[in-house]
Amino acid sequence: MSAEAKQKGNEAFSAGDYPKAVKQYTMAIRMDKTSCVLLSNRSGAYCGCGKYEEALADAERQGTLQYFDTPPNSAVARPP
Repeated sequence: MSAEAKQKGNEAFSAGDYPKAVKQYTMAIRMDKTSCVLLSNRSGAYCGCGKYEEALADAERQGTLQYFDTPPNSAVARPP
């Protein structure tokens, strides 16, 4: 289940075990490919591992998903 893998990723991240957090978030993303939160979390875990290219890729993908998932009249700032 996605929530279980996310929770394990959160626990690993909090403990500073970033490689394990990446693994758990990746498993969760496989089950929920459109979760902005999971991509953001994995991006942070990649940063913790020093894998900045992967972190940037997740951050960009998360931003794209969030942009297209935001209703047009919402209060969330949208890029021009």
